[in-house]
Amino acid sequence: METIMHMTAAGRQRLTEPSEGLRLEAYRDCVGVLTIGYGHTNAAGGLRVTPGLKITATQADQVLADDLGKVESEVSAFLKRVAMPREFDGLADLAFNIGIGNFRSSTLLRKFNANDRNGAADAFLTWNRAAGRVVSGLTHRRALERSWFLGDVAGEPTGLPLEPLDMPHGLHDHPDGAMARAFNRLALAARFPSRGQFAR
Repeated sequence: METIMHMTAAGRQRLTEPSEGLRLEAYRDCVGVLTIGYGHTNAAGGLRVTPGLKITATQADQVLADDLGKVESEVSAFLKRVAMPREFDGLADLAFNIGIGNFRSSTLLRKFNANDRNGAADAFLTWNRAAGRVVSGLTHRRALERSWFLGDVAGEPTGLPLEPLDMPHGLHDHPDGAMARAFNRLALAARFPSRGQFAR
């Protein structure tokens, strides 16, 4: 698609912000990636995250807007059909969390582009593992994204745990098999050569 879509304010407030949680001091997520603000990592570019770094809430809000802008642009480029606003919210939030390389190679994207909306919705739920284990925060986040994607307000999960310390960023286990996971790790390593953990 040539048009760049953007997450709705409601999508950002209901999906990304509460799922990531706001941390104003740098921390390591559950797979060891330095993170700050609303899930910002060095892979996103812009603000460099270093141990001990502290930022303000205003800075965190701007960094999130910048990070989402990049994700929105790349997700829009991969879509071969028009997404409804809530569909795009779910797609962009997923890509923000799992990384654009994982999103680009996902079954979810293929199903969406093939006009298999229900299949795409169900594929959200497969992205709930990191470092070989199911992460409860990811399971809840994927259920929320799926529900939002389908426009199912009544079915939105409640009590989403705010687990910023247990929310991996871009190093999710690829649900499409070992070969796909290996390919994705190599692709990410090529894109971000300074981040050796991609090749693990």
